[in-house]
Amino acid sequence: MHDQVGPNQDAVGAPEHDVPAQHMPGPYPARVVAWGMGLVVAIGIVMFGIADLLQNRQGGGLDVPSAVRHAATALIVGGVIATIFELVIHRQASAAMHQVMHSTFGPVADALIQQTKVLDESISKAQEAIQVSHVMAVAQHVGLVDIFRDRRELFDKELRERLTAPDVKAVRMLGVSLRDVFAGDGPLYETFARLYSEIESGQSQVELEATVMRGDCQDADLRIEVEEGAEFMQQQKTTGKRGNWRAKSRLWGDYKRVTDSWELHFTQVTLCEFDHLPTAWVMLIESRNPEDSAVYVEQYHYGRIGITRHGYGHLYSCLGGKVPVLKFRPGTTYEIFRNHLQVMRSYSKPLCLGTGETPAVDSGGSP
Repeated sequence: MHDQVGPNQDAVGAPEHDVPAQHMPGPYPARVVAWGMGLVVAIGIVMFGIADLLQNRQGGGLDVPSAVRHAATALIVGGVIATIFELVIHRQASAAMHQVMHSTFGPVADALIQQTKVLDESISKAQEAIQVSHVMAVAQHVGLVDIFRDRRELFDKELRERLTAPDVKAVRMLGVSLRDVFAGDGPLYETFARLYSEIESGQSQVELEATVMRGDCQDADLRIEVEEGAEFMQQQKTTGKRGNWRAKSRLWGDYKRVTDSWELHFTQVTLCEFDHLPTAWVMLIESRNPEDSAVYVEQYHYGRIGITRHGYGHLYSCLGGKVPVLKFRPGTTYEIFRNHLQVMRSYSKPLCLGTGETPAVDSGGSP
């Protein structure tokens, strides 16, 4: 059921300027006049009726029907007059008053609505500014100075130039394979090749250290299974040559390209192997000016988006990547990752020349 709206009450929530004129409360003077006229008619009915009766009585007869007829006529005339006042004068006055109210207060209401919208937008922007301010405060506290959309953006915008700067003292790296650095088609291969050439010629004294995951460890097998699928592993273990079931996997291919490239071109680089999957891709650049040192960190993961198992998409289904790279200046976070690299290296084994061959592993199980 709907609540009834009284004569002096608008519908709840309805804007005043959208309410039809017939539903708007009219001015009280019109009603007073109408009721006044009705009262005059009533008085006239009584007076004329009584006077007619008295006149007929004095004339020797009592003409009651004539008196009733005059009274009814007066009543009808009075009703018509009251109706005219109600329907015409009252309604027109109500519409006129509504128009006056709308023209007077309408612009004020519109202005208030507009100011409310502006205020809401200002509050929203202020909240966003507070959030940004909080993020900036936390970033400053932990030493975060830059964020790159992905590794590719980092290489293009900063690393290629930074690695060749004369103040660089040491470069320490950690990754699954570090294909970006050591593989011939890696985006940083030419940069490190020039740097390594300068080291060999004595033009540079930069210290280079790298730690990668051993390509035949149990974590490597897990990554191959997630990356290539359990069916691939089962098929390769069943049909592949003894001890070489990993050879067709992307991970083993990257591992072999890196270790072969290291044996051919980067033997002076300290390259170590770790028997577990690194938790992050890390590159730390130590500067002769400590304040200019920095560490770059990308979180490793097993996630992929929109990758299909067949066709072109499968060629680029390597796990990892597609996440931001964080840059930290010297401070607590920087020291944490610096120590992280030291721990990883202390539990790793240096790769020796001639040891990059496929290990002899039973085709039916992990090494």
